Amino acid sequence: MSKQLTKAEKARAIRPALQIPAPKLNLLSINSDAKTSKGQAAGTYTAVLYLAPADEADQHNLNRHGRRFRNICAWASPGCKDGCLYRSGRAEHLPSIPKARIRKTLMMFDQPELFYAMLKADLAMLAAWQEATGNEVAVRLDGTSDRHLAKRFARLFPNLIFYDYTKSIKHLLRNKIPNLHLTFSRSELNESECLEALAHGFSVAVVWRSAKQIPQTFWGFPVVNGDKDDRRFADRETFNLDPNQPFIVALTAKGKRAKADTTGFVLD
Repeated sequence: MSKQLTKAEKARAIRPALQIPAPKLNLLSINSDAKTSKGQAAGTYTAVLYLAPADEADQHNLNRHGRRFRNICAWASPGCKDGCLYRSGRAEHLPSIPKARIRKTLMMFDQPELFYAMLKADLAMLAAWQEATGNEVAVRLDGTSDRHLAKRFARLFPNLIFYDYTKSIKHLLRNKIPNLHLTFSRSELNESECLEALAHGFSVAVVWRSAKQIPQTFWGFPVVNGDKDDRRFADRETFNLDPNQPFIVALTAKGKRAKADTTGFVLD
């Protein structure tokens, strides 16, 4: 008797004929930058939510009516804010990109029910597309923020991979969601928390000015190339690391402001 195929197996069997394009999303962007698009070579499509970091949205909102500035990167250091990815890549040259991110952030603040409904709809479309095509989908909801947004949705979509960078040691150590992977992020102010994260077996992302300056070990821990792609949840497999091995994820500075950093956020 032949094996009864599941819906997912049937979808994967006919995928070459279907050629289903990635869905058009409301708030998320799929493989929209050079780094996340590298993951496609390994079979992963990456969807990212890019917001206006720190209090950038309120700084540009002329209708704020005297409200306090709202910060979506509570643990950001001065160096982190100044060298943020928000200002790198196409966003350095296309004003429409930061404007779109500001609009999304203000929607999150001022129309949260609409914002989270649209975000949930995006994730539902991605889950359905993954099921239909067999393509692996990874989701990063804090692309340029640090609000632990994935905690709201990871359990609702257990077949999607969620991952993020964070500077919150509390979020890192308390995360127990199986399909949510967090990488701790170093700044010029949080070395003790970086060492705490490493002591618990986690990875820590560290930024260097250029690839030539990246050492083989840092703080006594092995260093891997985080610019290979953005699939932080797959680093142990990619670099053949023991499941309990703490390690450093080396990144290089992106954008003119980050490359010119003098705060200590970017290392030489």
